[in-house]
Amino acid sequence: MRTVLRSSVLIARRLAFWLAVVLPVVYVPLLFVDGHWPTLAVSALLVAHVLTVLAGSGYDPNG
Repeated sequence: MRTVLRSSVLIARRLAFWLAVVLPVVYVPLLFVDGHWPTLAVSALLVAHVLTVLAGSGYDPNG
């Protein structure tokens, strides 16, 4: 059971790390779109980015 839990944590950290790398590519173009929904989308993506940075901070892509 511990092996499954460790594997799940490692996969979650790996996914969070790479999402933290990729998310800025998604929300930066939204900054140049006028309107109300892009502001909400950028805000939500910024919150998601902060959460993925925190969750993926323990992941080492080299090891």
